[in-house]
Amino acid sequence: MKHFIPLLFFCFIPFHNNSQQIYSVHEVDQPAGPRGGMALMQQFISANVEVPFLSGVRGLNTKVVVKGVIEPDGSMSQIEAVNGPDLPCREEAVRVMRLYKAWKPALLKGEVVRQELFFPVTFKAEARADFDSIRSAFVRYFDRDFRRVSGPAGSALRSISPVDHRGRICNDVVFEQLRKKEWHEALRIPFRKEEFWYKTGVLDPGTDSVKASRVLVRDSDRTSYGPVVTYQENGSRLTFTEFNSERWVSHLRYDLNGLVRTASYCADTVVTELSWHDNGLIKSVVEYATSPNDRVYSAPAPFSPMYYLNAWSRDGKQTLVDGDGYWNDTGVELNGELIRESGAVAAGLKKGKWVGIRADSSLYYEEVFVNGQLESGTSYDGDGTRFTYTDPGKLPEFKGGRNKMYQFLASNIRYTETAARQGATGRVLISFVVCQDGTLCDYDLVRGVESSLDEEALRVVKMMSGSWKPGFLKGKAVRVRHILPVNFQMD
Repeated sequence: MKHFIPLLFFCFIPFHNNSQQIYSVHEVDQPAGPRGGMALMQQFISANVEVPFLSGVRGLNTKVVVKGVIEPDGSMSQIEAVNGPDLPCREEAVRVMRLYKAWKPALLKGEVVRQELFFPVTFKAEARADFDSIRSAFVRYFDRDFRRVSGPAGSALRSISPVDHRGRICNDVVFEQLRKKEWHEALRIPFRKEEFWYKTGVLDPGTDSVKASRVLVRDSDRTSYGPVVTYQENGSRLTFTEFNSERWVSHLRYDLNGLVRTASYCADTVVTELSWHDNGLIKSVVEYATSPNDRVYSAPAPFSPMYYLNAWSRDGKQTLVDGDGYWNDTGVELNGELIRESGAVAAGLKKGKWVGIRADSSLYYEEVFVNGQLESGTSYDGDGTRFTYTDPGKLPEFKGGRNKMYQFLASNIRYTETAARQGATGRVLISFVVCQDGTLCDYDLVRGVESSLDEEALRVVKMMSGSWKPGFLKGKAVRVRHILPVNFQMD
């Protein structure tokens, strides 16, 4: 019996796949570009570029050209730097461009295609004349009235802030006084590195917290003598706060990928806050008021007036323009719930009906605003219970007010003998939760001074349980975490 083996003939026909071919900018009908326009892209780069310290300390004003391929999904692949002053700048330019995934892809004959793109990343830094490369420290000079002077001539004081190769403060800041033509140490501000679990919150909803370190140089009055920086274990920033001589001036918050997600800038008592989507496209611009006494950054108070200026959807469509339009964004309520709020905005203020939706898509609240003021509101508990209100809420407070609270602390705190022998002074920070009935629970020592003083502060704070009015949110008493400073000074 004969067996016939079929012969299969394959005919290879040339096939052109636009999705694989990489085109140049001159070969497409509509070139690739950043969604929302070049101005928003430059704003993203300005917020995210970290000028390498040793590259910029002598002054820098240059561009690194990055080459890559804009993919149909709006990301950039095959990223590389084709020029640049040095390797650290080239690596930083590549890092930043990898974060941006909001490109509008190129079109050819109505189809989305891959396109090669060259994009310049600007690096600017003013020369730092106060950097001493021999000491690897910033050295600043002052006259007898503690006013900055340009150098040693005419100075009576100086500060020495040691930094590492990244420009991060890495040791105590020392103030020295000039006596008989010699410098003598007058004051030392301790450098601290604190390890803790960082709550990621709304920026990284898939992760509850990560191990982190915070570095700071701060005295007992909470005056900072350098940036306060929080890092992940891999060295990537989580927060970065800068200060002038009086208070904080800027605060950046990053997601776990190293992308700046919020940038807050303080001028006098007004804070302008920008936020970005996870693809790098700008999301919103808002303003709110802050206290002139806020030496360290704090998020806006839950019920402080917010002015909504501009907003964009994730695909680059602007929904709110110069205070008029529509708002739709997710935030964290006072009680820790993740809420998506939406509603109309006029002249920067809430207008008409606003709705809040929980993460599980259930209705959390409905509110009506007239001229930016809450007229009426209804919130819904998880079991369907309704709460009506005309005041969105308030923070917990000590019965009788702040002055009564300070009187209570002053009359009950005892300076310990152990601390007196050591000359220990400073401010202890105690964290606790004010429960719905005004009692306190979940105490935690945020920052200590000396063990006996820490215990004394905690003892007195526990005595305050039951003496607080609870916080209210949308008609319902809620648990609110509060941080209380307790000062210890020797007479």
